[in-house]
Amino acid sequence: MPVLTHNLGGADVIGANDLLQRRTVEPGTSVRLHLVNTDNGPRRFVLAGASYRVAAIDGVDLNAPALIRGQALELGGGGRYDVTFTMPRTPVRLQVAGSRVGIVFSADGRGSISAPEPEVLFDPTTYGQAKATSFGPRSRFDRRFQMTITRKPGFLDGRPGLQWAVNGKIYPRTPMFMIREGDLVKVSISNRTGAFHPMHLHGHQMLVLSRNGRPVRGSPWWVDTLNVRPNERYETAFRADNPGLWMDHCHNLRHAAKGLTMHVAYEGITTPFQAGDDARNHPE
Repeated sequence: MPVLTHNLGGADVIGANDLLQRRTVEPGTSVRLHLVNTDNGPRRFVLAGASYRVAAIDGVDLNAPALIRGQALELGGGGRYDVTFTMPRTPVRLQVAGSRVGIVFSADGRGSISAPEPEVLFDPTTYGQAKATSFGPRSRFDRRFQMTITRKPGFLDGRPGLQWAVNGKIYPRTPMFMIREGDLVKVSISNRTGAFHPMHLHGHQMLVLSRNGRPVRGSPWWVDTLNVRPNERYETAFRADNPGLWMDHCHNLRHAAKGLTMHVAYEGITTPFQAGDDARNHPE
């Protein structure tokens, strides 16, 4: 069941509904919820009334996900979690934290249960069991890049202000990471701002290697949108197996529109399109 959350005109919604929804589910039924945060900023989901598993992140199944209970699931902008549980005889409630919207599942469609916000935050770096991958922290990388996100005074589209910067450069002079097909690429991401940046690499899945210097010890954690919290540091890696010119940008689209955008480009790939408001690219 898809569960898309958004804020429309100041109202939080799941799908197109800004009220508490109810679903009738027979006890013993296996339920899979596909949680999607379509907002710019992070959102937290709470599941009360049943133990559950985080079965997948960004469309990739986790290895040996354990049953958990009473943990908040924080999704960055564009992030997706798949959550599974077996319906008990008593009601279960999925709640968007800090909001009145949610879904209550019960045998008769009329049950009720509260959903207090947990104090514990789900941690993908320690969840599930480790499993061999085709590359990892000890691999020999063909390319290594650093992505450092800051803010600095400068001009964007001719307007002065405090701008987002990547490696000290303001768009459109942000760096381009040049790679070749087949390369094993390591990208270290450092967020030196007070904002959340869900960094989204088009065309590839990234393997998260470490967070703040600590290796991932649970299931292999593959993402296409990595929610980088203020002052966090990540090491990620990906195989260059999809030639093209790919955006690598913040999935807070307000940040992307304000210049928190760069590209990963394969050598030998070109395009007639240009960056900038006056490029007159057709189609856009």
